Amino acid sequence: MWLTRSASWAFLGAVAALALAGLPGLASFPARLLVLGGAWGSPLLPGVIGGLGVALAVVAAAALLWTYGRVFLGAATRPEVRRAGDLAPGEAAAIAPLLALVVALGLMPRLLLDLAGPALGAVFGGWLPGR
Repeated sequence: MWLTRSASWAFLGAVAALALAGLPGLASFPARLLVLGGAWGSPLLPGVIGGLGVALAVVAAAALLWTYGRVFLGAATRPEVRRAGDLAPGEAAAIAPLLALVVALGLMPRLLLDLAGPALGAVFGGWLPGR
């Protein structure tokens, strides 16, 4: 099993898959909340749009879990995969700030929303949800 030789890669893959699935506390969760909140406030069939968004999120999460299982939990069939090792120190140093940013933006999304606020205000004519 590839997971036993490359635990750091498997951990990073799990964090990436969970972030893409919209797990609370990771970067894409606030974006999903904003999209669903915008759909709910829409006069155009909010239940249908919100329900479709939730259904698509469930399908995407299932696809991510299936992919993670195939990549990290399956047997290594190719020789180059069998020889692959764990993260090198330079790779870990390059990935660590990105991982910290994913968690920071998930826990404190206002950092990015305040930065994008003026541009969004210009595009949407001063109307922003929650203001």
